Amino acid sequence: MPLCRYSGKLTLLGTGRSSSTSTSISQSQWLMMHVSMMVLGYAALLCGSLLSVAVHSAKKHFMVGQRYYITSYTAKDTGGFELLFGGLWLVMRIRNLKFRLLSISVEDLKVAATNPPYFNIKLNAQVAVKNTNFGHFKFENTTISFDYGAAGAGAGVGVGVGDAFLDKGRSKARSTKKMNVAVELNSNNIPNNSSLQSEIESGFLALTCHSKLSGKVQLMKLIKKKKSAEMRCAMVVNLVTRAVQDIKCQ
Repeated sequence: MPLCRYSGKLTLLGTGRSSSTSTSISQSQWLMMHVSMMVLGYAALLCGSLLSVAVHSAKKHFMVGQRYYITSYTAKDTGGFELLFGGLWLVMRIRNLKFRLLSISVEDLKVAATNPPYFNIKLNAQVAVKNTNFGHFKFENTTISFDYGAAGAGAGVGVGVGDAFLDKGRSKARSTKKMNVAVELNSNNIPNNSSLQSEIESGFLALTCHSKLSGKVQLMKLIKKKKSAEMRCAMVVNLVTRAVQDIKCQ
């Protein structure tokens, strides 16, 4: 298309648009890109500063392999990059989970000190999964087994008297998920030569329960790691008051 000079500007014939307009548009686009990059840079600097303050105040314990080091961050002996990476490590580190028995109550109880002795007990229990990670924990179906004849929470497995089933679920980041389960216990598998009759006559029945909860911790949809938590508890059922007491867990 032919060009002509008019008033010191190049103008496209038939369009009436000046080349200065296209120049201003290109300068505006460059300015927007420049401002956007500056905003992103300052945002990253702000995040790093916040993480540095958090690490400086917490004075966390760092674990490297099988050895532990205690590092106290101060402005004198550490740089900004160390503080930034330390804060990121605190966020990205995957911590252990806790699986606990919170409470348990008796719904129905039938017991007799006959020969052979027997019991049939219906319990309602509340368990909890504590997740202290910055990502959620998805766990699979699991079973909580109740036993008779084990000495305590840290002892071996006794005779199985019942199982409670826990459906799969998800514990949100840095939260505790509470769940209710029901279980029915009976003495069908307990041998006759056990001390069950004397315990029933005393009015106190000692039981234990154990379970293992397995799943995966996911951080920002990028990192997935398998984790599990175990629960071992001992308890005493008061056959007179129909209450569960002396609950001790490991």
